[in-house]
Amino acid sequence: MTEENTDIQEFNSIEEMPRYEAPNPFKYDNLTLAKRKKDVEAASRDYPNVPPSMIEMAWDLIQNNPEEEIVDIINNGKWEKAPKKERQAGGVVKSMIIE
Repeated sequence: MTEENTDIQEFNSIEEMPRYEAPNPFKYDNLTLAKRKKDVEAASRDYPNVPPSMIEMAWDLIQNNPEEEIVDIINNGKWEKAPKKERQAGGVVKSMIIE
């Protein structure tokens, strides 16, 4: 779908109105998208505390990288690296002016 600023009154009927199209940055075909949806739903049932967006991200990582690279990431602990920026955990606001 193209990003156009249109007014709802420009359309004569609801059939003319453009429909939402989900983003597809990896250019998956319909069969791959269906397989992805099925796999993400199955993993969501197995891991209910993991957000589906994280499961989708992991699925895309595995789908778009060679198996040797995935095994290297797992075996060498590359996913266990410390964050690049240290997060500040907490603090106190002593005063504040809102204008």
